[in-house]
Amino acid sequence: MRRRPAVAVLAAIVGAELLHSIVAAAQHRVPFSHDGFQYFTLQYYFLNDAIQSAEIAQWIPFMNQGTVASLWRGIQSALLQNVLLEMPVLARQFNLLTIYHAGMFVDAMVLLTGTWLLARRFFGPTTAVFISLSVVGGTVWIDQPYWNFKLVYAVPLLIELGHRFLETGRWRWAFLLANLLAMQMLGSLPYIIPVTSFAVAAYFLAYSSTHHRLVIAQLRSLRFGWRAVVSMTAAILSLAMAYAYFTSGTGDLVNYNASRNADGTTTLPVFLTYGGSTDVAKWIDMVLNLSPWMDLTLYSGILILPLTLVAVLVVDRHRVHFLLVTLVLLLFTLGTPVSSALFYTWPGMKFFRHIGLVSPLVRVGLCFVAGVAFEAIVAGERRQPKCLRFASVLLSVLLLAAGIFAHRLSSDPAATRALVDALSNPGTDRPTHVRMPDVLAHRLSVSATAAWIAGGLLMLGAIVRTKVSSRPRLEVAWIATLLLLIFVDVYRFKFGYLSARTERMPSAVQSVTWPSALPYPVRRRSSLKDAAVDGSNPRLEATIGFSSMFRYRLQGRASSGAQYWTNNAFVFADEAGSTFQVDSWLKPFDELLRMYWEMPIDNTSGFPPGIDLRALEFPLTHPAASKVTGISENKIRFFSRAFSVDTADALPPLMMSPQYRGNRLFVLRQLDQPNQGQSALPWNPNDDLTADDTQHVPYEVQRFSSNVLRLAVSNTAGATWISYADVWHPYWHATVNGRPAPIYRANMAYKAVPLEKGQNIVELRFGSSAIDTLAKLIALNSAVWLGLVVWMSGLAIREEFVASRHEIR
Repeated sequence: MRRRPAVAVLAAIVGAELLHSIVAAAQHRVPFSHDGFQYFTLQYYFLNDAIQSAEIAQWIPFMNQGTVASLWRGIQSALLQNVLLEMPVLARQFNLLTIYHAGMFVDAMVLLTGTWLLARRFFGPTTAVFISLSVVGGTVWIDQPYWNFKLVYAVPLLIELGHRFLETGRWRWAFLLANLLAMQMLGSLPYIIPVTSFAVAAYFLAYSSTHHRLVIAQLRSLRFGWRAVVSMTAAILSLAMAYAYFTSGTGDLVNYNASRNADGTTTLPVFLTYGGSTDVAKWIDMVLNLSPWMDLTLYSGILILPLTLVAVLVVDRHRVHFLLVTLVLLLFTLGTPVSSALFYTWPGMKFFRHIGLVSPLVRVGLCFVAGVAFEAIVAGERRQPKCLRFASVLLSVLLLAAGIFAHRLSSDPAATRALVDALSNPGTDRPTHVRMPDVLAHRLSVSATAAWIAGGLLMLGAIVRTKVSSRPRLEVAWIATLLLLIFVDVYRFKFGYLSARTERMPSAVQSVTWPSALPYPVRRRSSLKDAAVDGSNPRLEATIGFSSMFRYRLQGRASSGAQYWTNNAFVFADEAGSTFQVDSWLKPFDELLRMYWEMPIDNTSGFPPGIDLRALEFPLTHPAASKVTGISENKIRFFSRAFSVDTADALPPLMMSPQYRGNRLFVLRQLDQPNQGQSALPWNPNDDLTADDTQHVPYEVQRFSSNVLRLAVSNTAGATWISYADVWHPYWHATVNGRPAPIYRANMAYKAVPLEKGQNIVELRFGSSAIDTLAKLIALNSAVWLGLVVWMSGLAIREEFVASRHEIR
């Protein structure tokens, strides 16, 4: 195929990806549950808050009675999202579900640009089209955007940047490589970075081993001057910036991730087994397309696995490094000694787990390896016709066998079920379609048909290649037909995945994904079920109207996929515990829980029997607990006085006493700042715990957002303290009537501020100016990358057109 038709097919890929996003947005399609639902709802929360309050959310008041937002802000990040967070006026008039799908399209273009550029470096235009089709068309993110998309989307471009650095010796390409690696850290799980960095390093190690003379010459030509120093310094700052964006303010965050050590690392047995999917047998799904997993997909078209097997026989030295690096990554995902060695030697790898879920990155490598065989058979030289015919016949036989296997399996539900059980991880949720024998049978039938058609076309190609000298148009038609089959195959899979794994929002509830003001919850709910029963939360009702996951969970029914407590941020629900899975909370909240569990507050070795973090029921057995936590009383309360204690350890004997009614305010002396307002009184052990210091004071919430609560208080009753049942954190600051005021940690987990007499404007504000600066830098960096991707892809297309003119001449 000449270059110009190849560019036309490349444009068709862009069109198909755009159509995929348009269909998803126009039909208001939302992921069923799992990480895909979390990713969308987090993007909604942060962009919505930016639209409503012109700020970057640094605090989320709807999770675990208030928590720092850094981790969640980091994992929902994306190039388009980062820009819009700093320019929310551009998103104000749009449904935020539409923007979510647009952002996914933008990131898909990063994947396409990198894949095309890297493929063209080692393959002809026809094969580059085939590889781009297979990689981009086979990458889906509905269920799992982190592992199945964000893990891989920048890797081809990272490798291309590395090649440009070696070729030119210009340090700006090295900086861009590190900078893009930092940007890929955002919008994904932070512990994925060790795997991504290793994948890039392994690629260049494999490339160097097979092109050692070239690489040695390139390395010797490097000049280490001020440009190198500036580039490397900027690269380190880029990575530090991304790390800080994730971790700022998280020092008091307590994590309860399964099978992790206290410092976040894992043990080798956990590293090798956690998450499953480490069986080599799973790769049979590359021809079956059963897709029995929530966290990954392996299908990239019916040709990939058979072509990979042929590539092992025909690979040349120029491209053997693709085979080597893919083999290393495959061994890593299978829990072999390669995995164990990396656990101990590669920086940051001890923080990683889910080695089996690195398979989507292996899938991308296999697409490049398959390209070796594709080029040899379809677009290669004709100097070895016997070898080419043999490869074509072998590939046809493999496809015929795959088709027969899939067809026989489609008529045997029991065998299909046994295979699904063998491929799936025991005890883990499976997609809905896996429980439908007729759907699985249909998938297998389609795969069998695709295998037979592809096998027939390749057999025909073996015949065509012997006649090509007299009939070149016949060869062009054959190649075009084969590429059309591949195009239809992968996008049939992708659009089918969109339909099967999403829910279509009815028009009556679509308002839930438009920008909405955050309501201030006067009281906290003990559970989402209470709010669903009494209809006090319209967003929750609307979400139940389109989300079967929400509906089933509140009905006590099972639903597939992980369901996270971040959902509360989407429905603006302030819940005492969590109806959904919860992995972390702040230390003051942890001590509050342990106090009500009647455990030592510093005992973090475990939970009481029966505590299951797939849902967290807040302990309310103590008579005062519902008052203190803002369930039976307002979260905002006023007191005539407050009593100080030395440390948090002194609070459980007081607050857990049967005499305590929740009507006295206790603060920690370590935060007491005399000479800045009303001071707390030292607690006298002989004082009366049953006394009531509360006062009724009218107040009005003037502003409520993620980071700010501003109140107008008419303090005619002479109250001297205001308490707010929202978790304390050192980044909180307070002003009263415009003047800085001390903010105390109160009643174990919450906040209290001294008042002045008469009218008060009380403002509680969370945040750090450093985080705001980081957000601006990341937005600028994202905008630059959007421009770079457009520039690099446009330049590549221009080069193809220029080359095509020379072909015509």
